[in-house]
Amino acid sequence: MFPTPHFLNEVGFYDTPGSAAAVYVIADYAYAADSWTGLQIYRYVPEGGFWTDDPLALAYNGNRHFVRKPNSGELHLVYTDQDGIIYRYSSDGGINWDEPKILGAGEFPAICFDLEWNPCVTWTDGTDLYFARRGPGSGWLQTTYPFTALPSHPSIAVIPSDAEPYPDTVHIIFRLLDNASLNSISELYFPITNPLNYRTRTVEASSGANMIVLDFPSVVRDFRNTLHATWMHGDTIWYGTRARRQANWNVWGDAFDPEGHQSAHPFVETYGDSIFVVWQNEADEEVYRGARHLQNITFPNWDNLSQTPAIPFVYPVNASGLVTTFVDKSSPTSEYDIFWKTYPGQPLHNLSNTPSVRSIFPHISLRITEDPSTQYTVWLEGNEAPYEIKCARTTINPALPPAYFTSIAGFEIPSMHLVARDSFISAWQIPVDVGYESVAYQFPLEPDYRYKLRAIAYHQNPDKWKIKVMIDEEEIGEIEYYGYEPETLELWIPEGFYADSVIDVIFECDDGDFASIGPIFIYRYEYGSGGGGQGGGPMAQQGQSLERGAITFSPNPFITTLSIRFQGQVGARFSIKAYDVAGRLVKNIYEGMINSSRVVRWCGDDEKGRTASQGIYFLRIENLETKESIIQKALRVE
Repeated sequence: MFPTPHFLNEVGFYDTPGSAAAVYVIADYAYAADSWTGLQIYRYVPEGGFWTDDPLALAYNGNRHFVRKPNSGELHLVYTDQDGIIYRYSSDGGINWDEPKILGAGEFPAICFDLEWNPCVTWTDGTDLYFARRGPGSGWLQTTYPFTALPSHPSIAVIPSDAEPYPDTVHIIFRLLDNASLNSISELYFPITNPLNYRTRTVEASSGANMIVLDFPSVVRDFRNTLHATWMHGDTIWYGTRARRQANWNVWGDAFDPEGHQSAHPFVETYGDSIFVVWQNEADEEVYRGARHLQNITFPNWDNLSQTPAIPFVYPVNASGLVTTFVDKSSPTSEYDIFWKTYPGQPLHNLSNTPSVRSIFPHISLRITEDPSTQYTVWLEGNEAPYEIKCARTTINPALPPAYFTSIAGFEIPSMHLVARDSFISAWQIPVDVGYESVAYQFPLEPDYRYKLRAIAYHQNPDKWKIKVMIDEEEIGEIEYYGYEPETLELWIPEGFYADSVIDVIFECDDGDFASIGPIFIYRYEYGSGGGGQGGGPMAQQGQSLERGAITFSPNPFITTLSIRFQGQVGARFSIKAYDVAGRLVKNIYEGMINSSRVVRWCGDDEKGRTASQGIYFLRIENLETKESIIQKALRVE
């Protein structure tokens, strides 16, 4: 007989008799006449971990079990226990987790976010495929997809709509097996608002007497909303892509010859305009990481990251193009541990460090900030049931993170980010794009991140040249550079420039024969605790959602007075501040209560009453009660 629990949000807790080490969580219970029915019992470890009876609770690496909301420590995890699919949430980076939510019965769950940061989960019970989504304020909604063959190992991604009235779409890649006739990697896809309106398509199929084993798919989308998938084709790692609204998959096949042969358990990740694939090579018992820029039609580079050939490694995963985490051993006689590494030649770090206890199935998220970055890792630990699910936060401090976007200059095939150039020079020591007046590029930048621009100017003439650097037609810097001496400009991009999710970068010839610009790198950072960077200032702070339609700015551009009109904002306190393109405060325009139809005016002056020069300014409007804010770009002309 279980003791009567103390109820808390439909979950009961009771102390274990004679034990101070743990408590138990009871969910999905029914209480009647001193008896319990429908009990689900989970052991809870106070230090941020918890227990499961399933040795495959976090299996495998291709179907992600763990995601994190950007700019936060909000973690979402799915795993299996007692034949159930369990979802858990932590708001503080894994220190504390909420009570388990049982989504259904089955195995091999995978998780991702929709475009509003709501968790979406898929799994299978070996007969049917399932999808569940936690909508804002609506709880979990679940859909079942029956198959005549056997689905397994699903992986999931969500693609945003490209035009009205099309909704966002969910894409689930999974193995489908009919032992008698067919083995395939298949895709199930549907509008996120109507999961019952689904379709399927085949990625790759094998059949007949010589049927090839196809298994362990992994899928992700890139910033252009193309799907990228990897899977096992026999003992070879295969790769394929499908652009949005493209009818069929483009199967690249064996893209990693020869290291992708005699290999297993691939994992695919996108980071900006680069694609990363990690896998385990079972011939030399090493972990490899392949990478390509989206403009490349091959994976030109891959690296041996584990470099422990005497010990087999398993289940690698990758984060932000920087960190690869996998399962390895400290010695041939020890148990598996969780290791991570950044680049070849860099140290190999043992994260779990339990040589007598098996640690396996890591899943990771990396938060890159201007401060030391943080890797969040979950894994399964234990030699026998019950197994512990552990969560750790690790500080990583790379000299420079991978570039989120890279514009490669000086080649006949132009960069995907190039807008306009007159010519190019590939024979110089640093290849460059050339503009007799200017060279122009465009980069899609998501709001709610910070971005740093790094551009290299170069020429091979004896004189000093100079180019102006413009973002959205506003001069933000200049580069003076001498012959054979590359010069680098590095600066933070003020947030107001990419409030519309795009920036135009123009390099304009100011002195010299022409503008010549080499590679351009855009680095992306989440918000951290270390304050602003050079040139970032308040414009680099995180803006939150606010009803833009309720606030209008007119005229814009303005000459003497800019009117800021509020509609429907009754009884709220607001602050309105103006900043220049370098992020410096120009004017505290207003702070106080705003009622409906209130108009606040800025006469284009600074804090000392002087008339501000013509140019672009950023107005930050913040609701002081909800802390929500928007940033609006305004242009003052003369």
